[in-house]
Amino acid sequence: MRGAVAVVAATAMLLCVAIVPCVAVDDLVVTFDTTGAISLSATEVTGDVRLVLGDGDTIPASVTLPLLEHVRGSIVIETTQSLSSVTFPKLKLVEGSVIVHASGSDTVLADVEVGPSQGDLVVQGSVSVRATTSGTVTGLTVACVSLGGLDLEAATKGRILTSFFGVPGGTLAVPTGSVALTTTSADSEISDITVQAHDIDDGAVTLNCASSTVMSDIVLPFLASVAAGVTVTSEGAMSFIEMATYAAASLDTTSLTIEASGYGSINRIDIARIVRITQDLTVSCVQKSEIVDVTLASSSTDTELVVGGKVTASAAGYGDLIRLIVPLLSSANGIDVTVQNKGLIEDVRLGTAVKSLAVGDTVLVHAEDYGQIVRPRIPRLDNVGNDVLIRGQNQCGILDLSLGNEVTALHVSGTVEYTAMGYAVLDNHNLARLTSCENVFFTAANKGDIKNIAVGTQVTTLAISKNLLFHAEDYGLIENIDLTRVSILHRSLTVEAANKADIRSINLGTEKSTLQLESLSFKAVGYGIIDGFDASRLNVMHGSLSYHVENHGKIYGVALGHQSHNGLDVAGTVSFFATGYGHIHTINMKRLRSAATLSFQALKKADIYDITLTVESVQLKVAGNLGFSAATRAVLNNIAITRLDCVGSFTVEGDDPVATNVQLGQTTFSQLTVADGAAGLSDEDPLCAGSVSFYQASAWSVCSTACGPGTMTRTVTCQGTSCDHLVKPANTSTCQVSTCYGWFTTEVTEPCPDECGATAVTLYGSVGCFEQPTGPSGPAGDAANATLCDAGTQPAVPTTECSAVACPGAWQIGTWSACSAVCGPELRQRSVSCPDGFVCTDAEPNSEEDCGNQDCEWYTVAPSLADCPTACTNPEPTLTGLVACRGATDSRDAADDLCDAASKPQAASVSCSTADACTVQWVVSDWSTCIADADPTSPTTSSTSAAVTASSTTTTGPRPACTNATTTTAAVAPTTTTTTT
Repeated sequence: MRGAVAVVAATAMLLCVAIVPCVAVDDLVVTFDTTGAISLSATEVTGDVRLVLGDGDTIPASVTLPLLEHVRGSIVIETTQSLSSVTFPKLKLVEGSVIVHASGSDTVLADVEVGPSQGDLVVQGSVSVRATTSGTVTGLTVACVSLGGLDLEAATKGRILTSFFGVPGGTLAVPTGSVALTTTSADSEISDITVQAHDIDDGAVTLNCASSTVMSDIVLPFLASVAAGVTVTSEGAMSFIEMATYAAASLDTTSLTIEASGYGSINRIDIARIVRITQDLTVSCVQKSEIVDVTLASSSTDTELVVGGKVTASAAGYGDLIRLIVPLLSSANGIDVTVQNKGLIEDVRLGTAVKSLAVGDTVLVHAEDYGQIVRPRIPRLDNVGNDVLIRGQNQCGILDLSLGNEVTALHVSGTVEYTAMGYAVLDNHNLARLTSCENVFFTAANKGDIKNIAVGTQVTTLAISKNLLFHAEDYGLIENIDLTRVSILHRSLTVEAANKADIRSINLGTEKSTLQLESLSFKAVGYGIIDGFDASRLNVMHGSLSYHVENHGKIYGVALGHQSHNGLDVAGTVSFFATGYGHIHTINMKRLRSAATLSFQALKKADIYDITLTVESVQLKVAGNLGFSAATRAVLNNIAITRLDCVGSFTVEGDDPVATNVQLGQTTFSQLTVADGAAGLSDEDPLCAGSVSFYQASAWSVCSTACGPGTMTRTVTCQGTSCDHLVKPANTSTCQVSTCYGWFTTEVTEPCPDECGATAVTLYGSVGCFEQPTGPSGPAGDAANATLCDAGTQPAVPTTECSAVACPGAWQIGTWSACSAVCGPELRQRSVSCPDGFVCTDAEPNSEEDCGNQDCEWYTVAPSLADCPTACTNPEPTLTGLVACRGATDSRDAADDLCDAASKPQAASVSCSTADACTVQWVVSDWSTCIADADPTSPTTSSTSAAVTASSTTTTGPRPACTNATTTTAAVAPTTTTTTT
């Protein structure tokens, strides 16, 4: 029966029984006027099911639809009063939506169960659950295997508690729509929610906790695929969020965003088995919010997390981000850790449990405006495709940073940059495994501090392909920088301190046997100080070396090449220049062996003193001029070059005495004057033969390889008559732009199974992305993330097809069938087969055989008059005898085609001419009732009719005449109509 049905609770069962079978109704609208239990027996509803409990309705003990299986429309459950125990125990399909709504002060909608406990319900539309105006939904279970979206909303003190969506122990498909949990206004709450969603094919997962609301204990344990990304935002109190925590889960999504703002908090998010994010991973807190304990990709599975976009952790506006842990992060396009405006990021750990972490673009750690970054750690970072930028500005701090300190080598394709400005502090940073980069820059300005930095201190060699810069100004400080493993610097090293800035305690290449530089420049101005620069292993400088101070600048405590085995060779000029109360002192270059020129110049009350050059083991050759110049009460004092071999020329200029306590080879000058310069050096310290000579080197070429170890070259020529006394700069050098990565295949090594009963199987080798330490054509090194290799060149995985291995078996033989024919060629058959999965090695038995044991023959049966018919017939019949095939022995009938057609005999026949003739008579029925004549001229005339038939009978006597009451056989047939007046 179909039609809209309004069911009154008191008579609900009776009414449904009254419309038995109650199989299908268009709409089922339930109203309430009893405190008893309501049970409705509909099995199918072609429209909607509506259970609406209003303010004036009577609250029933329970509502159940025990037989309902199919709803073509939607199910709507709404209440403004407390209601419990609403069940749909056999529901299998809802083509529309399931809508649950509780509203009103102290209203509680409890224990609603939609779907059977075994969980085979499909909801093609969405499931929408709302709790508003102090209403509560609790104990809701939607036991479905598929739904078209899930939307939970709590507003205006509404609460949604302890609810379950999916199949216990199973998964929930969401082919359309999204999963969204939202608290929208003050004092609302969503807590203790479990959603078994597995694949969200077309939508997103969104958790949004508004200001002054609560969201906690949200679990999506099986989450595996989210097409439109996962977003978790809070301006309220959010805690204990779990996703993809099931052991077999493996989450793949487009993006992941976790954000707290407006005094909101997020406490403890665990997305344990996330394996891929195709776009960005963002964790952000702003406006005095807090995010604590976010753990991503933390499971013990071998599957690592690959992020196709950028990994961003940020805090601003007093926001705090504490403990962001992503142990299995193995690849990302970039990493950005940023704090602003008194934000705090503390204890960020990325990629701590992987073999290596590769970043395709830039790693940025940035703090400004009183922000603090404490203990950011990326210990397994091994490759950066662009720059590493560590920047602080305006009274901020970046403390205890570790990058790549637990890998074999960290390669940075671009620049490693440290910048501290405006009271910013960068302190205690560990890049101890840095092996190669283009540049290393340290810049401190406006009371910014950079101190306690270890770069490349735990590798065999640190190669810097371009420049190394230390620059401090405006009270900036650069202190205790350790680059002890630097061995090659292909371009310039610059150390600059200006406007009361300090550069102190720099160790460069002190743990290498040799250190080569292009050029080296020290400059201190405006009360700037350079103090404690140790490059004791420096042995070759292809360009010039200069010390420059002015306006109360100071350079002291510099040691260059004093532990070099062969001495220090400078292809260009070595110059000391001080002016405007500047000071250069305590310079140790006691193993300087050669220089193009050497000059000391002090002006305007500047001092250059305590300079030690070439005092042991080696002899100094100065191809060009050795000059001293001092004026305007400047001081040159205590300069020692005790092992001077020769110079190109010797000059002394300025105000006498130009210098004091100067030792040049065998000669000591207590006061060095202009006249001494005119007199020249003693015979023991002669002029070097020939004109001034020096080596000139061109710029380095581009590295010969795009990745992996390569070489770069330059031309080195001697300018002058002879450079024999100089060490020729190298014209080739090693270089590496980045690490090479390539695909490597491993063939199938496992043998095919050969045990009895093994099924057909495909065995697979492997294809993996590996480092190529020796270059693009070299062998595989350590395994790398697949995103580092060119996807377009990835080879197919090697395979081997293995056949099934059958076990020895016996033939299975059926019983013989009956013979196929009665006589002649006869066969019988039986089934013969080898069991599946077995091989039968014995000869296969016959499945058919000849069973013929008699010949076929024709036989005839002649007709007789006794077979003629006894009833009269017309015309007279002729009877034909029988010719048939049969077995010669047992006379059983056989098919005619088994006998020889050529020998088939003619059948005999007999005529039944003696049969009696048939007699014929008329058979007349009764007259019918009178029928009025339609002729208007005979209004009183009517007709009647009767049926007249002829019938025949067979008699044994003479054939009788055909007669009726008035006629005979010869007469015409009686009339069948007559007229009556």
